[in-house]
Amino acid sequence: MDNNPHKQSMLFKNILDRISDALLFESFDHKIVYVNHYFCELFHIPVAPEFLVGMDCSNAAQESKQYFKDPEQFVQRIAQIYEQAENVIDEQLSFADGLSILRDYQFFNSEETKGHLWVYKNVSSLVTSLDAMTSQKNFFENLLNNIPADIAIFNKEHQYEFVNKVGVKSTAMSKWIIGKDDFDYANYKQLPVDFAVKRRWAFNQAFETKKSVELEETNHSAVHGDTHTLRKFYPVFEDDKFVSMIGYGIDITRMRQSEIELAQSHALFLSMIEHSNELVLTMDADKNVHFVNSKWTSVTGHELPEVGYLNLENIISVGKKSFINAISFYFKNEKHMVGSRELTINTKQGNKVNLKYQFAKFIQKDWNSPRIIVFFTDITEQVRIEEEFKKNLAREKYLNELKTNFMNMVSHELRTPLSVILSNTELLMMRLQHFRVSGIERYTNTVMHQIDGMTNLLNEFLFVSKVESGKFQLQIEELSVVSFLEDLIKEHYQPWKDKRSIEFMVVGIPVDIHFDKRMMFHIVNNLLSNAFKYSEGKSAPILTIRFLKKKCQIVVEDQGIGISAEDQKKLFQPFSRGTNVDKIEGTGLGLVVVKYFIEQHKGTLHIDSEIGKYTKISLELPYNLD
Repeated sequence: MDNNPHKQSMLFKNILDRISDALLFESFDHKIVYVNHYFCELFHIPVAPEFLVGMDCSNAAQESKQYFKDPEQFVQRIAQIYEQAENVIDEQLSFADGLSILRDYQFFNSEETKGHLWVYKNVSSLVTSLDAMTSQKNFFENLLNNIPADIAIFNKEHQYEFVNKVGVKSTAMSKWIIGKDDFDYANYKQLPVDFAVKRRWAFNQAFETKKSVELEETNHSAVHGDTHTLRKFYPVFEDDKFVSMIGYGIDITRMRQSEIELAQSHALFLSMIEHSNELVLTMDADKNVHFVNSKWTSVTGHELPEVGYLNLENIISVGKKSFINAISFYFKNEKHMVGSRELTINTKQGNKVNLKYQFAKFIQKDWNSPRIIVFFTDITEQVRIEEEFKKNLAREKYLNELKTNFMNMVSHELRTPLSVILSNTELLMMRLQHFRVSGIERYTNTVMHQIDGMTNLLNEFLFVSKVESGKFQLQIEELSVVSFLEDLIKEHYQPWKDKRSIEFMVVGIPVDIHFDKRMMFHIVNNLLSNAFKYSEGKSAPILTIRFLKKKCQIVVEDQGIGISAEDQKKLFQPFSRGTNVDKIEGTGLGLVVVKYFIEQHKGTLHIDSEIGKYTKISLELPYNLD
């Protein structure tokens, strides 16, 4: 090869321009170094490749995702490849328009070359060529494989000037083979020269005709069996002067094997249909039924007549019109219509059978027109269960509404007498202040304490009632959560009623977050009051807020009685309390509301506890609910 760097560069560019794969090489800072016209065509870029060189392609994945069947997965996978910087070979992708491609990625970090190489190979033509043999694609194995390709560059004497790593994986061998031909390789490996003779013939034909020439090679191996390679020689001429010969090798072993397997699978498929647990029939575009399997006959009682065809329209009682339309649509578009695919058939015995259907195109050489296979699944029992479920669901909804209304009624009806008792007790205490009655204050305090307990219980009932009825709606504001917690602590926990004061710590840089003040007050207040209530006589609880990258973490810790692992499993069920709470007062409803409010904020709650030692409850909330 000429040692002139510019000439070598132009040679390789010329070669890359003729490769039928879409190529893009970008630098570490995502600037385009090289792109060929196949890449521009594949991604609908309406400019010549040379105008893209030097442009920033950082957002290329976002801008191109619209062309893919799964846009977000395409973007996420690109980001993952960048992050891992690991080579990718023959990764299968699907365009939204049905185009099938394979993607390769190569990470370069040498002194000579630094950057990312992306290769997209269009294999749709191979898929198309197999379509005639794979019309039953929904029921047979997908025959299209990742087809690796080796690339080599030859001089006029058919000597290797370049070979990629797919063609020769060994670094030592890839260096050795430069300047040598296939005969040298055969002698070196002590192989028969038959393959070298065939390649030389194809090379000469391509050189003489100035057109690409293909040949198929078959290699025999006792270990791996026969392998088949489709090899292509593509001559490059400039001004009628030979530049180089490009050689491609594509593994088509599985394609050849599939041709044999397809014939075997076809026979197997017909046998499987006959013995399938599903009801199966074949139908032409005129709605004539040509075949039914034994399952169809045993379930429906309808058989094919000796003369003519079975007419389905006469036995469908529900869903006839949509079924006929679905058949016509499938013959025309080879895809299912949107909507339910269910119908009801009258059996020969006078019963009704609910069926769900699925179509698949079916072609056989001796048929004059295409047909479809209709697979019916008997869903009669499923329909019965669903109807029963709907009845039970309606009844459960009715009972829940009764429960909610009852809770509302009880809560409201008890508030009035409690208010009367409370006001009269307060009046009694005021009047008795002037009398020295032994022990009277203790009794009145007990009454007041019980009234407070009943009031709190009623408030919890109302909270749960509103939550279950969906009447408690989010009212989101962007607020300082630190200021919110400081105000709550100052008002209720500095000190608490047993004279202990909570310790509050802030970790990280505070960030305003979006939350509902009412819900957040109930969440934190419930967790803090529980921490104090269940740690009597111990050190004061600790409240910590940590500001992380995308969320904040609120942690409440106490050195109290703890919660067993068994109790934690049912902690968020109504009226459920720890088995070790003894005489400590509580309703068992607070955490039910807390869990609901946390879920409304798209947050999570984690409990870490050990009996008799500690309880640590961690709450994580995103900064933004969008």
